[in-house]
Amino acid sequence: MATSPIENIIYASPEKLREIYKKSQYPKLIREGKLTREILKDNELDAERLNETDFPSGTRTQTIIYYDFSNAELYVKVHQYVLPNGNIAGSGKPDPKVIVHNGIRYCFASPGSDLLQQT
Repeated sequence: MATSPIENIIYASPEKLREIYKKSQYPKLIREGKLTREILKDNELDAERLNETDFPSGTRTQTIIYYDFSNAELYVKVHQYVLPNGNIAGSGKPDPKVIVHNGIRYCFASPGSDLLQQT
């Protein structure tokens, strides 16, 4: 899959990524099925990770990308934990890791990372 050339990359905190995602049109486009969904990773959590999270056995970790099929342009990459009943754990919403918004690619950076910029 090709990605469009985006020169502006900003590394952002998880909170900033969630804020941008929430204010964007992507949640609506995803709900309406207007973006192509591709699961990059879908694994059951191992015992160690289950203990760290207190999620029930059978919980899955997923990484998903959403893109425009017509031009293969990536818009959003998210991570989520899916409980055995199918619900998304935590807030009940996917956790964005990469989001393209207004020509800028915002990428996850761990809190305290030297990559973080004020946005």
